[in-house]
Amino acid sequence: MLKTSAVYLIFCDNCGIPQHIPQYILQNYIAIGVDGVYCKNCEKRIHIPEFLRKIAAELE
Repeated sequence: MLKTSAVYLIFCDNCGIPQHIPQYILQNYIAIGVDGVYCKNCEKRIHIPEFLRKIAAELE
């Protein structure tokens, strides 16, 4: 059976650079309540939207 994988991106509000969010970060941090990550380019905090937190909570 072919397993598909999704790539989760969030765009920085400050510089606009897309940030890849690994699935383990979604499952282990965002799903339990972490509400932001830091941009790897400009180091500003990026707020995680509610819809992405819902997706993280549904991941196995």
